[in-house]
Amino acid sequence: MIDLWASPSGRTLQTAAIVAEHLGRDFFAIRTDPRLLEIDVGDWQGRLYSDVVAEQGEIVCPERRLFTVVAPNGESYAEVATRVTNWLADLDPARDVLLISHGMTLRVLRGMLGGGDPFGGVIVADDAPQGSILLLEGGGQTMLHPGAGDSIRSAA
Repeated sequence: MIDLWASPSGRTLQTAAIVAEHLGRDFFAIRTDPRLLEIDVGDWQGRLYSDVVAEQGEIVCPERRLFTVVAPNGESYAEVATRVTNWLADLDPARDVLLISHGMTLRVLRGMLGGGDPFGGVIVADDAPQGSILLLEGGGQTMLHPGAGDSIRSAA
């Protein structure tokens, strides 16, 4: 049986509940871990992207759609990689995992497991629209279902 994992944030738990229901699994079978939370944007949390850019200048690479600046009191991609590496180390390698998490965190995790290009000191996977379902296996990744949502609407 596949292990269900999710970030403990409310929006991922809502999605995880829907997925669990469709799989005929109990909501309480979903395991959460704070290491699966979205990248911490520190002092930018709760602020409008346009306000941050007005103060800071452009903060996202237009080609890669990744932060070019670490938010004050925020987290770098290398720090995200460290926490998801620690989460991976705690998993049972004999069990498959279905993970519901967040865009930037998953791009780092997908980069580590399925490849990508270097950015900010780590390998980061290409962007995927919100709601996408990807299969990671054998060092690669396959898009099973492209989501219909924005890849990133607002970086802050």
